[in-house]
Amino acid sequence: GVLLVTPNNIMFDPHRTDPLVLERGCEEYGIMCPLDEVQSAAVYKEITDSKIRDSIPP
Repeated sequence: GVLLVTPNNIMFDPHRTDPLVLERGCEEYGIMCPLDEVQSAAVYKEITDSKIRDSIPP
């Protein structure tokens, strides 16, 4: 997916071929939010769910 952070907003558009997006639709995972409403954020490098991990190309 694509994560875009501007001085005023944070936006995320998921990758269209992601298994969760294919199953549930893009609307469930896309977000646009004013940055001043974000209270915390985390970035993870490791994906532990094997269904998701195995579907991501190396």
